[in-house]
Formats: sequence, structure tokens, C-alpha cells
Amino acid sequence: MQGRIWLFSAALACLVAAQAVAQDNGEYLPKAGDFRIGFSTQGGSGVTYTDIEDVKTTDISFGGSYFFSSNFSFDIGLSYGESKSGGNTAKATVWGVGASLYFGGGGTSNFVPFISAQYQSFDLDVAGNNFNPTGFRVGIGGHLFLSQNTSLDIAISYANVRGGGNEADGFGFGIGFSIWFR
Repeated sequence: MQGRIWLFSAALACLVAAQAVAQDNGEYLPKAGDFRIGFSTQGGSGVTYTDIEDVKTTDISFGGSYFFSSNFSFDIGLSYGESKSGGNTAKATVWGVGASLYFGGGGTSNFVPFISAQYQSFDLDVAGNNFNPTGFRVGIGGHLFLSQNTSLDIAISYANVRGGGNEADGFGFGIGFSIWFR
């Protein structure tokens, strides 16, 4: 599975590189009707792989936004992850819905900051036991546009998850890219 994920990541990177050389008119602030597909490493979209203290984790996520105005979007996301430690495996599917508020006035700066909030629902399978916690994530970040249709994305977020008598929370940092359809 990891080989397919990395091959898919390389194909997406080529698509982003092709978009980066597209014609650029210098207007970066989103407009009503714009649509964004994101691909990043934490709290948004992307592929990650970690190997910490013999716990190997692979995660792939995608997200998108539809803009109702130049400063407000409706966001959706879907993620799937697997962790392995020794003979034990944990799998997680997460979906989320939320909104983002964008800042910036003139539309010609290639950095567009935002704040976001998202409700998340989890389907966890840990060693054959299923759990379905829910939670929320709030974040602050920005899109650094390489062209009008391509951006590098960076965000810091806080998440709180509850369910099955358990609660977990923490901060995350994510970096990735988005393709914009205008």
C-alpha cells in the first residue's frame, strides 16, 4: 500500500508543477464560486508516513472547499490511516465538515491567511475493537500562492476528540498544497 501511496503522491506533485507554470494574472484572493482541492500532511489533506518507536503509521487525506464569497468557504475532508506495532494494527477513517474565514483585502498579495473550524467523525478499528468518537478541530494558517491555481498551504491546529469514555486533544502542524479551480 505504501508504494501506491508514494506513486500517487508523485503524480499529484507533477500535476501541481504543471499548474504552477500556468498563466498567472496576479489575483489570489478567492472569489465566490471558486473551488479548492487540498492535499497536505495534517488536519487537511495529504500523505504522511511515520515510524516512531516501532509504531509505523501511514495516512492519506483529501479535502476541498467551495467559496460562497471571497472570505468564506464550506470545507469537507476525508482521511484514512493505518498504524502497525508488532502484530497489532489500528485503522481509522475520518470525515469532517466545516468552514473557513479568509482575510486579505486587495487580492494581489500571494499569501492569503485563514482561520478554520471543523466537526469530525471517526471510525476506528483497534485490534478488532470498533470505536466511533467525534470531535472538533480549529486552526489558523495560510495559502502561499505559486500561481493563481496552485498554492503551498501551512496550518497550525488544535483538535479535541471524545467517545467511548475517552478524550484526546492536541496540537498539529500541517504543510501541503492545493489546486484551485476558478
